Amino acid sequence: MANQKKTTNQKGLGVLDSIELANYILAKVKNVDQLKLQKLIYYTEAWHLAYFKKSIIEDDFEAWVHGPVSRKIWIKFRGDSILYSNINPKLTLKETEKKIKNRINDSQFDLLNEVLEVYGKYSSFKLEELTHSEKPWLSARKGLRQSEPSSKCINKITMGNFYRKYAQENKN
Repeated sequence: MANQKKTTNQKGLGVLDSIELANYILAKVKNVDQLKLQKLIYYTEAWHLAYFKKSIIEDDFEAWVHGPVSRKIWIKFRGDSILYSNINPKLTLKETEKKIKNRINDSQFDLLNEVLEVYGKYSSFKLEELTHSEKPWLSARKGLRQSEPSSKCINKITMGNFYRKYAQENKN
């Protein structure tokens, strides 16, 4: 993410519906189950907060046992797959890309694709491991046992600050 340019075109920052974002991810990235989808949406939001200091989706993320979860996405896609099995995309990449590009500017679109390129290659379990080692999820789960359910929200300011600092520390 350190390579992301901070320029924007004439279009202002757009906001996506998280379902649109999920459909784009499902069409763009291969082998995505519910766990991986949740993490890719989370990292998209986190890096967007880091670079643009504004959300790209309106969803909050809860600090569930297996990592950050958008309840809206969980509800929408829970019936589409058995846990840990891939979700089949319902729309083509061309269809979803067109919708996304009409709602966000070029810099946002570039960041989204960079996030998917970097994190999309990881397994669901690796992404879970990553989120479990990072301050935003850890802070939201403070005081909870490892397997204790939680609906505590992960603070978006903490997310933006953490990934912004990470990017600055890992330049080059």
